[in-house]
Amino acid sequence: MDMEVTNFKKGDEAISQITQKLSADKKSGVFWGIGAFTEATIKVYDLGNKKYKEKNLSGNLEVASMTGILSYIDGEPTIHVHVCLCDENFSTYAGHLEKAIVGATLEVGFCQSKDLNREFNNEIGLNLLKIKED
Repeated sequence: MDMEVTNFKKGDEAISQITQKLSADKKSGVFWGIGAFTEATIKVYDLGNKKYKEKNLSGNLEVASMTGILSYIDGEPTIHVHVCLCDENFSTYAGHLEKAIVGATLEVGFCQSKDLNREFNNEIGLNLLKIKED
């Protein structure tokens, strides 16, 4: 299993940059990261009403943990990423990462897997992984 490591610079928009960089060779896989954000929007999914609740954060935000999956919907790359952030008061926030601006740096590791695609699931209300069985 090959692993790639890349980093993003202060001011980069994390979601679009991660998606662009990791999908350049039409790869699928899992990724993780650490670093800092100056702004972030995180969400939590409410299964009952099939909608996200959203929280906007700003300031010095440490990325204590970030994990995600790069997959495809109708041939277009998409990432599903969760994050745990810590502010300067050591309060933590966690959830689905919708958008973020990189602070000092964002260091991301990536491991490629077999082709991963997503398909909309009416019962859940989300695009879920559809993994081909060998």
